Amino acid sequence: MAKSQLRSHREAKKPKKVKVPAAPAVGATPPAFQTVKGSDMGKHRH
Repeated sequence: MAKSQLRSHREAKKPKKVKVPAAPAVGATPPAFQTVKGSDMGKHRH
């Protein structure tokens, strides 16, 4: 039972750590992403 819970906690922590580096990676390219995504988002939102 203890091993099963440890595995669940480790698997739940793994995806969270992967999302952390993904956030700064997108922010590292705001000019190119903002121009394309900004235009696309503006049209989709309106």
